[in-house]
Amino acid sequence: MSFTPTPIQTLLLFRLLFGGDEPKKSDLKPQLPGPAFKQLLDAGFVELEKRGRASHVLLTDRAWAWCREHLDAPFSPTLNAARVLQNLLPRLKAYLDAQGASLADLMAAAAPPPADASTPDVRTRIRETCLALGGGRTDTRVRLKNLRAALSDVPRERLDAALFALQRAGGLALYHLDDPRQRDAEDEAAAIEVLNSRFHIVYLTE
Repeated sequence: MSFTPTPIQTLLLFRLLFGGDEPKKSDLKPQLPGPAFKQLLDAGFVELEKRGRASHVLLTDRAWAWCREHLDAPFSPTLNAARVLQNLLPRLKAYLDAQGASLADLMAAAAPPPADASTPDVRTRIRETCLALGGGRTDTRVRLKNLRAALSDVPRERLDAALFALQRAGGLALYHLDDPRQRDAEDEAAAIEVLNSRFHIVYLTE
């Protein structure tokens, strides 16, 4: 039987998943009406386990699999939703630390480009232009403002998508220009912003 949780049911699943606990049924947050909770039981998303006099709510393997495939599912925007983030973000940080990944990597992976945005032709032109601007060498700082000027015929959205695609593939890295005295208005206008971080520099890595 096909079953799609409602937004409030989805919120409960995410709370159980990211909360890392198996609460008593009476302590569930959000509390679901009886029929809504029974739907989750009948669909095999949760199960009850008797511990002493209390019944504890456990996520099933089916619920874990559904959440994995539907992390983008809509859920009720309540105070309990904020608690989902409170539980999720530390785990996300630990994962990024373990992977040696940045938030820019995460956001690039989470924001797929338009269908034609990162075609091999644009990526090839980026590499060739960076080499030309860097004196034929990789691992040489190239300012985004100069790259954009050299590829002015490429729409900004398409160029940014191709840069993200190259970064995901390990072909280049985007960096912040730390010293504000080295940045001018053109650097700021050319920068790529991800989660309030601004990147002004491109390094070819291979």
